[in-house]
Amino acid sequence: MSAWAGDQSVAARVVTELVANTVAHVGAGRVTLVLVVAEDEELLIQVSDPSPDFPGFDEAVAKRKATGLGLVRALGGEISLGVPPPGGGKTVEVRMRPATPGTANAPSVF
Repeated sequence: MSAWAGDQSVAARVVTELVANTVAHVGAGRVTLVLVVAEDEELLIQVSDPSPDFPGFDEAVAKRKATGLGLVRALGGEISLGVPPPGGGKTVEVRMRPATPGTANAPSVF
């Protein structure tokens, strides 16, 4: 992640939360992590797993929690369900932008 201009410790925390969430809720199976820094400095994080289901996705994103997708959102991540991996399953996608000049560097976490 050294090429991303944003707060790398926040990005690492987001990756940790996404992977931990996947392992906790999916269990066995392959988990794939993709990190891409776009030309506009946006960081794209994708975590895919073999389970096609994510019951309560919208509620999980909306929750004000200190863990999981609620924390990812509070850390500045824009969360969506991405294109499923080949062969089925699901992909949770998070987009993050570096702080712009004149804004607080640290996101607001409860």
